Amino acid sequence: MREDTNLKMSNAICGGSLIHPRYILTAAHCVACRTIDDTAVVLGKNKLKFENIKNEDFVYLSNILVYPAYIRGLKNDLKNNPDIALLELEQAVQFGPKLNVICLPTNPRSLYEEETMIIAGWGVTETLKISDKIMEAQVQVYSNKDCKRWNGYSFLKRF
Repeated sequence: MREDTNLKMSNAICGGSLIHPRYILTAAHCVACRTIDDTAVVLGKNKLKFENIKNEDFVYLSNILVYPAYIRGLKNDLKNNPDIALLELEQAVQFGPKLNVICLPTNPRSLYEEETMIIAGWGVTETLKISDKIMEAQVQVYSNKDCKRWNGYSFLKRF
């Protein structure tokens, strides 16, 4: 572990998906204000104990690539905002039984509307607790037309 690593419980832990031996796909809002000096990743884990995070085997970054059209801020994140980033690893990882790239759709022309997909990640639960294990759910893919019409973000006004 690097000597300059300063992890605090208040720092965010976000999920990402290995898409290449040197690249992780993640959300831009997780890394838009970060640098390679204050960001590292842990690979191949589906559960992290926050109190022991300094004992994990970190993989370090050589670059953080935030999609150029991404605009920071809560109001922008709830609109048609390309919330996507790539983390470039310092070195390529070796694949094995517990580490491999995610399965990506095979047909680039399909929008996969009405199909069921699996989503996964860390975050805050419905009881507003931070989960220490990766969560997953099955979701149905909505059409772009339906997504643009949907106004489901009014729930944020209660916070």
